[in-house]
Amino acid sequence: MDEFNHELFTSPTNYEEGILRERKSEVRYWTSQGKAEFIRNFIILANTARMLGKPAYLLLGIRDSLDESAQDICAIDEMYERQLQRGRNRTIAFEVIRRELSQIVRRYVEPRPIFEIRFDQVGKKVVGYIMIQPLTGRPFRAREFREGGNTHLYKGQCWIRSGESKDEISLQQLDPEDNRLCYCYAEVPCVLPSAWDKVLRCGARADIADLEKHNESSSGGGLPRIA
Repeated sequence: MDEFNHELFTSPTNYEEGILRERKSEVRYWTSQGKAEFIRNFIILANTARMLGKPAYLLLGIRDSLDESAQDICAIDEMYERQLQRGRNRTIAFEVIRRELSQIVRRYVEPRPIFEIRFDQVGKKVVGYIMIQPLTGRPFRAREFREGGNTHLYKGQCWIRSGESKDEISLQQLDPEDNRLCYCYAEVPCVLPSAWDKVLRCGARADIADLEKHNESSSGGGLPRIA
């Protein structure tokens, strides 16, 4: 197993939130709301990694708002203390949290992603991160998540990060059936297939307009209009 990457927590420039990095003080995955939020954030990062072809990171134990001081690192106190209260030592506590988070991902995220979960101490504070590898297969989406008589996530829900916003997006926009869009997206993945569709449609209309002008100038006629 690879060693913990401490550099992610040593400087605000390393843990600054961006399109491939999300900060959380902790994940309350033992609650329905916390579990649903974790699944959404995981899918957002997995799809963004897929789109950009680079790993994405969910950093745990860092405050959402930063003042670029040592106080930015707040630790995953409740996540960790829950395990210690059950009589588990540090090593077992890390392994249990890792296993429980992994089980949630494997149960509620499809297709199966490739990811790593790490925990360690920075100074005296316990932190962690989830690194999600970029995969070029189908987009990641949710399986239905029902708990406590409520549906928290619906089958097929899909999200992606756009700038600072987190947007729900249709699966078709990320996984088109049109081979032209698949090729364009594979070549320039930071542009969504839905945007490529507009480009191709605009290009086709421009080609038709140019052909009509050429035909009118050479024969005085015109081509039938294409809706």
